[in-house]
Amino acid sequence: MWEQFITDMQGRALQLDALRSSHPIQVPIKNAEEVEQVFDAISYCKGGSVVRMVHAVVGEKDFVGGLRAYMKEFQYGNATTDDLWAAWEKASGKPVRDMMNNWTKQTGFPVLELEKVKADGSLVLSQRRFFADGAADDAAATWTVPLFAATAASGETSLGLMPGKAATVAFGGAAGAPYVKLNAGQHAPLRCKYPDAMMPAFAEAIRRRELPPADRIGLLSDAAALSRAGDLDFALYLEILFAFEGEDDATVWSQVLAQLLGLIKTLRGADDRCAGLYAAFKKLASAALIAPTVASVGWDPKDEDAHLTKKLRGEVISALPSFCDDDAAVLAEATRRFDLFKAGDKDALPAEYQSAAYKLVLAADAGRYAEVKALYDSLPLNEERKSCLVGLGAAPTPELRDAALDLALSEDVKLQDFFYVALSMHGSSVAARDHTWAHFRENFSKYQAKIGDPGSSLMDAVVTGACSGYSSEAAAAEIVAFFDANPLPRNERKISQTVEAIKSSAKYVETILQSDAQAWLDAKLKAR
Repeated sequence: MWEQFITDMQGRALQLDALRSSHPIQVPIKNAEEVEQVFDAISYCKGGSVVRMVHAVVGEKDFVGGLRAYMKEFQYGNATTDDLWAAWEKASGKPVRDMMNNWTKQTGFPVLELEKVKADGSLVLSQRRFFADGAADDAAATWTVPLFAATAASGETSLGLMPGKAATVAFGGAAGAPYVKLNAGQHAPLRCKYPDAMMPAFAEAIRRRELPPADRIGLLSDAAALSRAGDLDFALYLEILFAFEGEDDATVWSQVLAQLLGLIKTLRGADDRCAGLYAAFKKLASAALIAPTVASVGWDPKDEDAHLTKKLRGEVISALPSFCDDDAAVLAEATRRFDLFKAGDKDALPAEYQSAAYKLVLAADAGRYAEVKALYDSLPLNEERKSCLVGLGAAPTPELRDAALDLALSEDVKLQDFFYVALSMHGSSVAARDHTWAHFRENFSKYQAKIGDPGSSLMDAVVTGACSGYSSEAAAAEIVAFFDANPLPRNERKISQTVEAIKSSAKYVETILQSDAQAWLDAKLKAR
């Protein structure tokens, strides 16, 4: 359960909170438009993450005891956030209030850096605010960081709290160890940075499944974020990523897929200088990670499948359009199952990957667009109809893309579902991404009319679908200029977050191009 939380909830929080356009968990509301804007992954996902952190710091007994005392005291009255911190502080005797004020009233989070391990095992640590684009540190920001560390031999160990910018902490278990995993158990929503010389040992520990699933997830997520920020050489990140070849834990695979899809989106969103990198990465990811996992779990559900196995099957098959859309065998299998499904064999296409199959069918034969559209018109369940909309987003020609986007804006598609087409289309290809953005600009008034006045969250989704997927400063400038001319006051935060993410990706692309990534990928492909 917690592994899924770390990937889905904590991961979303860290991604958004690494932007300058983020906000604290506790934030004053100045006007009505800000109400919906602040209830995002920071409020919900980071909020849940810091509460989980308190649980790790105070322990199960004091966490439950403090919560019960808080609920009893305020059962017939009003309470503040500080009242909850005070209850946990009283139950545990630990400085919960000071710690949580750092985490809830400040924007962002720290990167905890292991600068070196002394001969006696002591850890030399420092912290600074982490920014997704690797920007300079916010010198004023400091967090009270709970320290949990592990080695292959010691397992997870609590080392107390680190309230300042730097500390040297005793950890005898680290003496002579090839690696020290910080934030063991992923209890705190932060990033961890290690000496470059330690990364090969981490890669080997991943290959041996020596680290628990939560720590494998955290190590990969941190490596990806640090690489994007310019704090980790891209080739070292690739070493970590492809160390997961043969990974069999479904929750870990969710993180692997998230990173694979994020990286391919970045490379696809760049200019022609990344064409060779994109092709090589896509080929290696398919051969080393995606295809073997699909072969392992298969397309067909089994009676003995655990919940997480079903989840993995759905996720990895859903990734096939991004990595295997030119694989004749994959296209043939998707088409075969599509035909069986149309003929009435509902088991041929489980709901988890219907949309992926539709995308692959259209990649194989654009002429089958009308058949996918007919399914949308005829299927009885709304979830199945949404899968059709996502599939139609992979329309491979300009004419069919217009047809899909126009359908989404029509009365034939429910308001709560119409943005699925754009969200799918912008990630289908470079041409589809550009088409989605152009259609949004040219039909802006129709999108506004479809959504109506109260629909700021729906417009957030449309902005994401129309504008994201780029990795260039030129695209960021174009998006800013458009919304300057066509302001959306209720969506300003989402627009600024989207633009900042694009600029961060553009900076990342330049870092990748300066690395040895092409040579690394070519060598790995040759070795296969």
